[in-house]
Amino acid sequence: MNYVYDILCNFSEVGEFIDSFEWDKKDSVLLVEKIPIYQVSSKEMFDLIHNTIKLSKTILLEIENHTHTDFGVVPYACLVTDSFRVIALQFSSDGVLIKRSSLLYDEESAIMEEINQFILIAFSFEIIKKEYELSFLTRKEKNMQKYLLIELEKVYELGLYDELDYLYHEVFDDYQTNENMFLILFSHVKENFSRCYYGLYNIVRMIPIQNHSSIIPS
Repeated sequence: MNYVYDILCNFSEVGEFIDSFEWDKKDSVLLVEKIPIYQVSSKEMFDLIHNTIKLSKTILLEIENHTHTDFGVVPYACLVTDSFRVIALQFSSDGVLIKRSSLLYDEESAIMEEINQFILIAFSFEIIKKEYELSFLTRKEKNMQKYLLIELEKVYELGLYDELDYLYHEVFDDYQTNENMFLILFSHVKENFSRCYYGLYNIVRMIPIQNHSSIIPS
């Protein structure tokens, strides 16, 4: 088995994949002192990033207790590479993927320079749930979108219809019932979030809504 030493990992739950340029100082970044590495194809790399998978029992037993960090041993974890990029994966005791991490660019590049010296073992797994949804939003934009959706629901549920009308007409020119204004605006923020909603996000943050969401991107 081949190992990589002394890298940083920022594991996030399956369903979210955070590229290293979006890591935040509040994240729980691990210093990984030792971790095994495996070979995958480019298609398999796509599947590992965008789906929930289950590891073969053979590989699961191979990686058991072989990943050491500054916080102790991670029972089931490894790196995978398709010779173009490297990601870290963490599994439950039954082999189901639970967390992923990108790597810092310089550390990933250093690994890529070394892998030609390795005899990498193929990585065996099956897809158990497809979760991929195409999104070009950054991590910050996803948080802005989530915050907006929560606050729009509160505006409507609290009956703040003057505020709802104001927010709606920041985006649209037509006139609708209160219910339709909420449904249309909510739907557009959820399905079509883009930079045009940055202003709306800033306005919502200034509206005195009871119990504002704690999810406020910096």
